[in-house]
Amino acid sequence: MFANHLSIVNFTLFTILTIGTSSFANAGLVLGFTGDYAPMNWTLDQNSGDGSVAISGAPASVSITSSNTGSGVFVNTDFSAIVTQSGTVSFAWEYLTTDSYASAEWDPFGYVLNGTFIQLTDDAGSISQSGNTAFLVSLGDVFGFRAQAIDDALGSATTTISTFSAPGTSNANVPEPFSIAIWGMIGLTGLAARKRHLHRTPSTEPMT
Repeated sequence: MFANHLSIVNFTLFTILTIGTSSFANAGLVLGFTGDYAPMNWTLDQNSGDGSVAISGAPASVSITSSNTGSGVFVNTDFSAIVTQSGTVSFAWEYLTTDSYASAEWDPFGYVLNGTFIQLTDDAGSISQSGNTAFLVSLGDVFGFRAQAIDDALGSATTTISTFSAPGTSNANVPEPFSIAIWGMIGLTGLAARKRHLHRTPSTEPMT
């Protein structure tokens, strides 16, 4: 009886592990610039400017700086990646401009989703700004960060992106309920094994 019970528990544990591993391989949340979203998996497009991206802070953060060649023309600096699973992208950002006009208007920052730019900085705001944002994405979408240079002159702006998360498969976190289920089944397996051992232990009571 106990052997059968132990077999059932082991089979259930195997099933949970199989299903959980399959789910983990197909969906999850990547935290930081790692795995599917490691810096090497992003593309930097300077659009003939000299904008740049600093990845020395990865996986915790990356920084994007707008172009400042003195050309006097509009230039975008984009750092983009391809979405590997549907879900939500979120991040925090901190912006600082060194433009001679002391205005965020000339070097705005935001994100791009499938070619559409969503500005996050306030043109009428201070030279130092920050915020948090989140948006939905689908498998195959292209999203990224954009540092615009309206005049490509008289100073640039740098934005640091941190607390980044995005849907993916590589290095994705295992959902907490799945972990709890695994440990619960391991506990049941141990309990069943103990009962089986006690059932087989000969009685030490003296015979009368």
